[in-house]
Order: sequence, then C-alpha cells, then structure tokens
Amino acid sequence: MLINPSQIVLTPSIVIVNETAFSPAAENAVSAFAGEEKIRINSETKVKKNQIAPKSLTHLLNLLKYMSRRVFVMLIDSHAHLDDQAFDENRAQIIENFENDRLKFVVEASCSYDTIKNAIKLANSNSKIYAILGIHPENDFEYNSEIEKLIEENCINEKVIGIGEIGLDYHYENLNKERQKQVFISQAKIAHKFSLPVCVHLRDAYGDFLEIIRSNLELFRDGLLLHCYSGSPEFAKQMMALVPDCYFAFGGSSTFKNANNVRDSILSIPNDRILSETDCPYLTPEPLRGKEKNQPKYVDFVVQKLADIKQMTKERMEQIIEENFKRFFKKVK
Repeated sequence: MLINPSQIVLTPSIVIVNETAFSPAAENAVSAFAGEEKIRINSETKVKKNQIAPKSLTHLLNLLKYMSRRVFVMLIDSHAHLDDQAFDENRAQIIENFENDRLKFVVEASCSYDTIKNAIKLANSNSKIYAILGIHPENDFEYNSEIEKLIEENCINEKVIGIGEIGLDYHYENLNKERQKQVFISQAKIAHKFSLPVCVHLRDAYGDFLEIIRSNLELFRDGLLLHCYSGSPEFAKQMMALVPDCYFAFGGSSTFKNANNVRDSILSIPNDRILSETDCPYLTPEPLRGKEKNQPKYVDFVVQKLADIKQMTKERMEQIIEENFKRFFKKVK
C-alpha cells in the first residue's frame, strides 16, 4: 500500500493516516523508520510532508492498526462523584487507569460544602478531571455567604468549568420548596456573573423549574445541562425553545430494561444536545447493575446504548459527545 506522506497528520493525542484516526498505545510507544533515521511518534512530533520515506509508511500504518485496533475516540463522563466514600479504597487506582480505560475527561460534580472543596482538589490534581461547583437542592440548608464566596473565588480556576449540581428536588416530604428555589436562583446568578454554564439536578419539580427558567432566562445564557435526564421529550423540547444552549446528559438509567421514557427522550433530542455521564457511584448501567458500584469507565456502556438508540456506530457517538462537551463547557480545551 502506498501512502502519501502529506496524508499523515499528528495532533496532540492521535495520528491520522488517510483520514483514519489511531492512538499510540502510549505517548512514546509507536515508532517508525525512515531510511536509517528513527522517528518517534508522540505528542511532540510533527510529521511534515515527505519527512517519512514512502517504503516505511506501510509498516507505520500496520503498526498503528495493530496497536489501536479501531478508530480512536475517547470517552467522556460529564458527571461523577469520585470523592464519594464508596471510592475510598480504590479512588487512586481508578484515576490512574483513566488512560487505559480510554477516558478523556471526567467532570467531578459537587453537592455540598465539603464536596466543593473535594472537587477543586481532584480537578487540580489531574489533567483529565474538571469540576463543577454548587449546592445540591437536598443540601439547600448549607447555602450561605461563606459557600457563595468559596464558589465565586474558584470560578476563575481554569479547571472549574460550571456551576452544579444545583436545581430542584421535590421527591421527599417535609422539604422547603421556597428555599430550594432561592438557592437555585442564587447559584445561577453566580454562573451568570462568571459566564459559566449551569448543571442541573431536577426531580419531581418540572413546573417550578420551568417557571424559574422563564423568569430568569438571562441567568442561563451560557448554557444549561439537565443531568441524568428522565423527563419527557415534550419537556426537553420546551427547554430547548427557551434556552438556546440547553443540553441533556444520560447515564446508566438509559440502559435499564424498564426505562422506555428515557430512551424516547434520547431518540427525540437532537444529536448535538446529548452528553454521556455515569453519576457514579450510583446508577450502574446494565449489564453490571446490581453487581458492581458504578465508576467513570462504565460510561462506555452508556455511549454504546446511545449509539444503538441513535442507530450509529459507537465511534461516531463518541465523536459527537466530545464535540458537544467542548461546545457546552467552553473552558475545556
């Protein structure tokens, strides 16, 4: 096979030959020979036209195919709770395995004062982890000026890419709905102030949530993500009409046998508005549901289910999700 050297392109993480993308198994793992000169292919290498002798290119392509086996696109978990005590015994190992598990980005979502601090620490410690900061509606009683100051001080951190998870949850009895609504709006104002998107937890409160959005559209101009979406296709359509940059993240529940409503929404929502998540350690996807605690690498099952529903290859779905992720979280490069 003859390959024109001009058809070889290197980006920071992939090699493209004849418009097919391959990943080096490790940064310095793939090498090729051009005459007597050894060229190491890694994140620093730039292949120029005619730099590699044509007789070496077939060998290079075969080597890349052997090490990659498939078009190389990486997974994204847009909502995780790695600081949860469920991961105390193996958190470091899970994070260390991100590369082998094909994880490109993991978003650590916070819910309370303590988890805000944990999310910042995790994001600052690993290049693949980003953080969103906020108080979950079930913890609305925690919200005060000290927490507001903590969130605002860290919004300038390049690894803090959104406000969340915030929102409304009316599932349980004896809750203070008015306080939930006020805490939600207060945090949305922080997002607006720092031009950050809002990542929402919404359960059994669709009417009040819709009214808040309608009355405060300017607060959500930088994006609105409904995490673990379980609402109807009709509600999703309403939200997209109100908020131009409204997105929907789907997790393990999309794989559950009885979750037909979730699959209906996935089918109806445009491809360019969909993200993948785990919400780990919760909502482990099939076929591991009830057998293992969830973790970021199991987003792979979610992406496969999204691809099946959308009737496309898994690789194409991964590409779409990465494009959507970077469009929504504008601070991610």
